[in-house]
Amino acid sequence: MFLRGAGVPQNAEVSAKYFEKAAINHQSPVAWFRLGKIYELGIGFPSNMPRATSCFEKSAKLGYAEAQLKMGMLSQDNPEKAKVFFHEAAQGGNDDACYLLGLSFVANKDWDNAAKQFLIAAHNRHAGALGAIGFQYLEGLGVEKDEKEALRRLQEAVDLADPFACFHLSQVYLKGTTLVEKDEQRGVQLLQKSADMGHPNALYQLGLLYWKGGCVIEKDLKEAVACFQKAAKGGNKKAQSFLDRAFKK
Repeated sequence: MFLRGAGVPQNAEVSAKYFEKAAINHQSPVAWFRLGKIYELGIGFPSNMPRATSCFEKSAKLGYAEAQLKMGMLSQDNPEKAKVFFHEAAQGGNDDACYLLGLSFVANKDWDNAAKQFLIAAHNRHAGALGAIGFQYLEGLGVEKDEKEALRRLQEAVDLADPFACFHLSQVYLKGTTLVEKDEQRGVQLLQKSADMGHPNALYQLGLLYWKGGCVIEKDLKEAVACFQKAAKGGNKKAQSFLDRAFKK
């Protein structure tokens, strides 16, 4: 009420005190979480992440899935700790947590458990999870290989603008499969869409196409270098290596 100025003068400090009182007196996980957001965003006063984190942690311990997800994201420097928070949030029905927990399993090559988490979130049309499980069906990782199911899942994710799915579906069209006829124009469109959303692998491959020319793309060295630089900045080591070789003195 005070935070949004709904019927009363807007006052972030009063709002923070209101949430803190509710959090302490009633052990309200929602109040602790909202108080954490106020400190995190610095609404009405300077941002204070240590206080914000403390509030999020209190909310998480009280079982609030949104806070558990937040704590997982704040614990990325400690993968095991993050996984615990993601697991708790996933059990609370948070689809983002299911997806991130799935990614943590992928990092350890635990494809079976990754698939379980992705399928839960994909059921609710989570874009990232749809793309991830689509890839697993395409490669037969943790699930039985099923190209038809892979294409269905990937297309759903593409429709929701998932860059990972756009990239992997582009590969299907660029190469062609038993179910999909090779279509370079469609493949490049998807590759461009993924690159426009900053996917490092898409940027690298698009850079190669501009560098060499082909696949309905005219040779353009300036555009190629721009793609490689963006890909390298996004963590693609091949792009950085290509730039190092191309401009080695």
